[in-house]
Amino acid sequence: MTTGKKPMLMVSAGLYSSELSAEEEVLSACSRAVWKAGGVPLLLPPVNDERLLVATLERANGWLLSGAGGAYKGGGGPQEDERLLHFGLQHAMKRGIPILACGRACEFLASFWGLSVDGQRPEAVFEHQQPLSKSQPFHPVIFQKESWLAACLGSGQLMVNSMHRPEYWLANEHAGIAAKALDGTTEAIEGRKGKVIGLRWNPEFLLESVPCQVLLFRNFISLARQYR
Repeated sequence: MTTGKKPMLMVSAGLYSSELSAEEEVLSACSRAVWKAGGVPLLLPPVNDERLLVATLERANGWLLSGAGGAYKGGGGPQEDERLLHFGLQHAMKRGIPILACGRACEFLASFWGLSVDGQRPEAVFEHQQPLSKSQPFHPVIFQKESWLAACLGSGQLMVNSMHRPEYWLANEHAGIAAKALDGTTEAIEGRKGKVIGLRWNPEFLLESVPCQVLLFRNFISLARQYR
């Protein structure tokens, strides 16, 4: 559904930092990013209700799922919450709804696709959990050629924030690696079928310090507009 010429994006912050204030911060930042990029945010409340999740997705042109850390929070226990998010991803991908998963949500997306960690790679050469505010960039990432990210921002480097473990993920039949840090740590993934993108950083917090991050949201909104 579109509002005038602006697509509607379902915004969900089910992956949060164990405190309601952090969840609200993520929702607020995502909503501002969607609006600034030309879309209309459609907030999904953190409740354990499959029917509400489906009904909201059916009204939306895309799904922006973010999280600053911690585990999914949908109103039930951890296993039930993860089951609901798994259900939502299955439904959205089956319908071809574009998905942009940021921060900790990207790690859940990797788990959903069955990406494994390369245990043979050396340890990261620099810290990936920044001591700075997440509104400040911490290290650069490099996009892989032919990726959606490279199409959005070119083939150079992009400064991002970082609040995750340094892991090297292995591509499989469901998804490929779209961006890496300078030490090879996986920073973004993309689905091989449909427009589903996972970013291990939180671009919604970087719109002031790294203004070109808004291009990620603008291009994702373009995907959403094409969907419906």
